[in-house]
Amino acid sequence: MEQAVAKLCSSLADQCKCYERLWEITRRATGALAMSRGDFSTLLTVMSEKEQLLNTIVQQKQSVAGEIQLWQEQKHSAPEGLVDQLNKSLDMMENVIKRFLTAEKQLEKQISFYRKDPS
Repeated sequence: MEQAVAKLCSSLADQCKCYERLWEITRRATGALAMSRGDFSTLLTVMSEKEQLLNTIVQQKQSVAGEIQLWQEQKHSAPEGLVDQLNKSLDMMENVIKRFLTAEKQLEKQISFYRKDPS
């Protein structure tokens, strides 16, 4: 069980790095869109980079599918230290994803604004 939790925590840390990079890219795209006053060409390059990161996240999740299943089956009998370790990683992941989604919403609002702008 300890190895499974260690692998899960490592995978979550790698996924967090991807989400942090996604957040940075999204913020940069939002800034570029504002500075260009609605030039969407910068978003095209950003989209492919974001797609690659999202694919990496999916691959990370798939690589620990067995550990996830093992955890689901045995979490009720896991030592408290392991539960705390995994919960800490999950909390970190939740915060990083929330920050990324907030940036995504801001970018979405900006895209909508410039699409409606007749100039």
